[in-house]
Amino acid sequence: MEITQIHDHNPDPNMPRGVDRVAAADPFPLAPIWRRVLAAVIDVLLLSGVSFALALPLRRAFYWLGPWGRLIGLAFGITYFGLTISHRMGGQSLGMRLVKIGVVTRSGLPPDTPQSFGRAAVLCIIVLGNAWVLPIPILSTVLSTISAIGIALLIYGFFFNRSTRQGPHDLLFQTYVVRLPIYDQQPPRFSAVYRAGLIGCGGLALVIALSIALLGSQLLGAFAPGTVEVLRPLQTALSTDPRIFSVGVQSAISRRLTPGGRGEVARTILIDVWSRPCGVIEAELCATIAADVARLAIQENVLPAGVDNLVININHRADLGWAILTATSTYAHPIESWRGIIGSP
Repeated sequence: MEITQIHDHNPDPNMPRGVDRVAAADPFPLAPIWRRVLAAVIDVLLLSGVSFALALPLRRAFYWLGPWGRLIGLAFGITYFGLTISHRMGGQSLGMRLVKIGVVTRSGLPPDTPQSFGRAAVLCIIVLGNAWVLPIPILSTVLSTISAIGIALLIYGFFFNRSTRQGPHDLLFQTYVVRLPIYDQQPPRFSAVYRAGLIGCGGLALVIALSIALLGSQLLGAFAPGTVEVLRPLQTALSTDPRIFSVGVQSAISRRLTPGGRGEVARTILIDVWSRPCGVIEAELCATIAADVARLAIQENVLPAGVDNLVININHRADLGWAILTATSTYAHPIESWRGIIGSP
């Protein structure tokens, strides 16, 4: 990272007595938005490529980890950004180095190791906490809420906070993303207007995230009647099954014309199961899980009336956050065919 420090021991005689020359210097040249976006794209592609290369040969191990595999991706991202953004690597990730921008503190120098790792941890939690489906619902809700607020503050700081262009990770650790090289310049001031906007944006994101977390099922029931009634019993019954990480349910209605020209309506329930390894390696286990799910849905009468078809996807997934590999086995039959498969009258 190219940083040039200029020390002038001969203060400007035109300056008033007692005014420090450094304090009167120009603010840091903040990095243009397009450079920051391009640097972020390069870094994400790099992390995704390395994660994919790691997950592909070790996918069976990651299948067993399920959603907890994202912890490895989180540690990988924190290590990458923590090391490259620190003073040891010049305050520049690979993407930043290619577009000639870097991270500095208020002193104009790259952050020290604790600062860079703290900044990286906040950023990676915001990015990877989004849509992180965990077997512990309250933990997923907390992470999703933090991520939603963080993403809203990132967008606000990135595009609307023209005074400092700081996201939440920069504000917490007093860092700035600047165009290089910089000279004997001072950090820009965070104006009261943008501070108020930041608080308002964060508060709005918090309200929206909590509303979705607390009222999500009611909203889903309003827009997709019948789906919630299926989802709750299935999730409750399957939550203790060691073969399954999570279950999702969707309802769909299809229409087709018969040869006689009459329209027929068919209602289909789609159940997505995130399970431990099966698929090609253990096809019988996949079929067993699918049959157990169908048996629960049909025999326990948790399906809404009028359902014609039941589709069950058994997925196993290597989720590192930066890269996700999914293998799916699909079992689709009319309800009457399912009754014959599971031996139900």
